[in-house]
Amino acid sequence: MDDQKQPMLPAKVSDVAQFPVLNLPADQFKDKFEVVRENLGSRQLGALDLERIKIPAGGGKLWELPTLEGDPESGAEWFGVIVAWRDVRVFWQAAYEGGGSPPDCESADAIKGKGDPGGVCADCPFAKFDTAVRADGTKGRGQACQQKIQVFALTADSWLPTVINVPATSLKHVRRYMTRLATRAIPFYGVMTKFTLLPDKSADNFPYSAVVPAVAAMLTDDQKSRAKAYSKQFAPLMGNIAVADDEQAPEPAPDAKPETAPEAEPVQDDEDNLPPIDEA
Repeated sequence: MDDQKQPMLPAKVSDVAQFPVLNLPADQFKDKFEVVRENLGSRQLGALDLERIKIPAGGGKLWELPTLEGDPESGAEWFGVIVAWRDVRVFWQAAYEGGGSPPDCESADAIKGKGDPGGVCADCPFAKFDTAVRADGTKGRGQACQQKIQVFALTADSWLPTVINVPATSLKHVRRYMTRLATRAIPFYGVMTKFTLLPDKSADNFPYSAVVPAVAAMLTDDQKSRAKAYSKQFAPLMGNIAVADDEQAPEPAPDAKPETAPEAEPVQDDEDNLPPIDEA
């Protein structure tokens, strides 16, 4: 790694000490967050105001991680505390060719779409499987209107979260992770999450990288309290954050069929990623 570049993301779990949001006294936390709100003014966060981490195409194993200088660094993993997430959908009428074209229709809750065609997502013909169109114009097995999970995670030395748009091919991994936390009544903001990439292939033999989250460490009660407070303060600011990245998720995300994916392993048989609850 170039010594002149300073990653914005911690390389080790012990770097949780670099998370000012989680470690400041209550009075300083309130003052700092007030500064954030004052700098933003009365507006909501804009479409591309937040840093975004993109998923590599073609089954790549390395993330592109933001740096202070703006040039991305490669990394096999990154750590963050999830402070918000939401199910979303995006749809392009024509095969997407890059260049930052906005979607024709998008939904910030995966329930009601805005744009063309808009309306109730569950009734939309483009939300059905076998409607996807790949970049080369060929038909795919997935949905033309892509399902995604948008995750907002605090990283080291940052008072605003980083965004990752989890594509359809990774939904089962993220939902499985959230279920594991839920079965032990652990809030998503109560742990440090490690994000890695798992190379895989779609049903049509297209390579892709699946996003795999795992518990890296439990937060202390004080840190958890700060993260919960931040999550509540951040929620009103996220209304104008764009659902789509400035570039579409790499193929073959439209080919994913989450409901036909292999069943998750029983939660009780997957304890290696969850530290004992009494360590909190």
